Amino acid sequence: MIYRALGICFCLFAACALPTSEVEDQSFVPIEELEVVSLVREGLDYFKRARYIDAQFAFLQANYLAPDAKNIQLNLAMSFREQGNFDEAESLFMTLLKDEPDSTEYLSGLAGLYLQRLEFDRAMDMYERVYEIAEKRSDLTLQVSTLSTLTVAAFQRGQVERAKCYAEEAYALSKDIVVVSAYLRILLSESDRESTQRVISEYRKAVVETDARILYLQSMALFLEDALEDIMRLRKEIRFAKNFEFIKTEFSLLEVVAIKLLEEQGRLDSVREYLPEHDEDSDEDEEDLLLTLYGGKALEIEERLFWPYEFTIQLERLLKISMVEAGIEPDAVETVEVLY
Repeated sequence: MIYRALGICFCLFAACALPTSEVEDQSFVPIEELEVVSLVREGLDYFKRARYIDAQFAFLQANYLAPDAKNIQLNLAMSFREQGNFDEAESLFMTLLKDEPDSTEYLSGLAGLYLQRLEFDRAMDMYERVYEIAEKRSDLTLQVSTLSTLTVAAFQRGQVERAKCYAEEAYALSKDIVVVSAYLRILLSESDRESTQRVISEYRKAVVETDARILYLQSMALFLEDALEDIMRLRKEIRFAKNFEFIKTEFSLLEVVAIKLLEEQGRLDSVREYLPEHDEDSDEDEEDLLLTLYGGKALEIEERLFWPYEFTIQLERLLKISMVEAGIEPDAVETVEVLY
């Protein structure tokens, strides 16, 4: 939602900014109007840097000078929302919606507020309304982005089948990497190997260069099939694929779990040539990587909620073994279990 908010703010800024020629010839422009433009620019700059209190003050001043400017009120509502001042933000959104009840910008802003306030049912009802309006207007981009948000909201609510329906609908409308990744994560969360491989195959046939995010999800599907050797054979391609930085920690965890399982089962020799020590790009220590989890690193991975159960169980088991070997009492600290 923050990215959507920034997008909205940017559009509004573009709408309220004066043409270059008018700004240069200031004798024909009221000083108050120039000040409003300056304050809005300042507020947007603060917002982009997550300095929401400063953004709020700038938008408050702009709103004082231009009390009828809806775009400024929306920016102010967004600033309130991002600070957690939900009552003030909700009041502004409601006021804006009285005049434009079908504004997808206002509805999305309010829906995002409810989502942040963990009022999932209200948020999803409002996003459903946004989707209906977008569908009537044939706004494909808004349809897809709204379905993507609904997917995550439904999944967080524990409504996995509903989340899957939203993800499938988004996938039917768009083959964007973010949409495809979200759909695959839902499928993997249900350990649906067949559908996962089908979608990955469709995607790889349609693109020239495969994104690391898709390759990582393919590796997770291989994990579900106990094809651990294939994960090792794929690891170098993943690490040198574009956008690897987005899944580096996740893949490193999968990689170390696969290596430890291969070692436990006496299957490591067949893929020894693919192991990290033969890769100059690899600088992680498997033991340390696992042990950092109890210190909170796993909590920083938002996508952890979509990890397959089979992977989570093995990760937790191996983590406890590593902790015991390091002289740490497993019950004395939080482990992966806190995620579920």
